[in-house]
Amino acid sequence: MRGWQMLKAVLFDFDDTLGDREEYAYGLYRDVLKEYTDKLTASEAEAMIQRCLIWDQFGNTNKRYVQGKLKEYFDIDLGYDLDDYWENNLWRYAALFPDAMDTLQELKKTYKIGVITNGNSYGQNKKLQVTGVDKVADLCIVSGDTPYRKPQPEIFRMAAEGLGVECSECAFVGDAYFNDMLGAARAGMYGIWYWPHGKRLHVTGEPQISSLSELPELLKTIM
Repeated sequence: MRGWQMLKAVLFDFDDTLGDREEYAYGLYRDVLKEYTDKLTASEAEAMIQRCLIWDQFGNTNKRYVQGKLKEYFDIDLGYDLDDYWENNLWRYAALFPDAMDTLQELKKTYKIGVITNGNSYGQNKKLQVTGVDKVADLCIVSGDTPYRKPQPEIFRMAAEGLGVECSECAFVGDAYFNDMLGAARAGMYGIWYWPHGKRLHVTGEPQISSLSELPELLKTIM
């Protein structure tokens, strides 16, 4: 394991790693826009939703930016703060990737399981609850409940300490290189890059997986 110790814990990001964020973002945008799309053709309505997903940038933009674009492109004035609405309601649409729960339960037979997720305390904790991840994981940390957020190494170290292991005994699985792989590297964890949309070029050597079900066999090779 290139200097790491025997693996004792596997930690995960939530959105776009365990949780299929595209599915629940699509659901919320669809419902937010429903009153504006009811009189459009199906293709016109779909185009508007897909535009929002592009402006959303995998969750990396403030929703007020998306709200501004809706006004600019479609002259839609929602009449409320989309960012606040998003933080308080996205959890209602939360869904896991199809292989997420089975993978967690399989790994739990061998490893301690943790989750580290950036975001608003209320919304992220609700996602963990409604998907049942909080019942399977030994530890869940939401950045909104701490002074830290990924990629700060402190939040990774906090998780390892909470699980009773060393960072060098942890693998961290996430989709966002900046938040997840960089944060894991800074903390001394073994990073595994989850990217279900095809191969992403990189030269730093973290193994890549395109489905969570690949994890059990991969982890056997790095123990």
